[in-house]
Amino acid sequence: MIILSTCLFACVNPTSSEITGHSSTAEDAPRLFTDYSASAQDAFKKCGVSETEYYRLLSLPYKEFDQDFTGGWRAVAKNKDCRDSAANLLKSYTANFEYEFKSNHTTLEWHTGQVLAGSGNYEEALIFFKRSYKSDEDQKDWNLYVDGTIAFLKKDKLALQAARDKLAAIPVPEKLKAARRKFLKDNPNITMRDGFVDDPGNLYILDDFIECFNESYSVAYNKCEA
Repeated sequence: MIILSTCLFACVNPTSSEITGHSSTAEDAPRLFTDYSASAQDAFKKCGVSETEYYRLLSLPYKEFDQDFTGGWRAVAKNKDCRDSAANLLKSYTANFEYEFKSNHTTLEWHTGQVLAGSGNYEEALIFFKRSYKSDEDQKDWNLYVDGTIAFLKKDKLALQAARDKLAAIPVPEKLKAARRKFLKDNPNITMRDGFVDDPGNLYILDDFIECFNESYSVAYNKCEA
């Protein structure tokens, strides 16, 4: 969950005129709503994030903020005009977040990169994507997905194809397939793509990136649909 430290309220912070809301790392993100520039604050409000709502979101437990498909930052990002505000929320949450598992922090940075890429801010998205690699030996499939996504943003088709082919060659353990079936059973309102159970994780996304190579990230990520 989010821990609002004493430093959050007592330490010296830059004035709001110095913070535009476009920090390049989560650690650089504003903590306080008033640390954001007036224009960034206005953008939050237009997206339904008042100062009170901002602090409510930052106080949510990790699962409610990041894994709720209808709440947390996703409720803001679903509006295409609010993706910059959603990215700012993710950055500020990550800056305040005391995580139980390192993977939680990595996932937050990955989602920040996704939102930035979705708004066309590839340069900053790449910074967050590159920070999303996992060191665990059993995370080769995830790291190949990261490789492929970065290759797509850089428009390096050879590297994208190489990442896709390596990912496709990784066997999916039966235990993981069972967990995916349980996820579908427990979440009947969520529709996943064909191959979700049996294919390596996110393989279909890299396939879409190849098929929709000349499209933007947001279009390619949605099967070439704008």
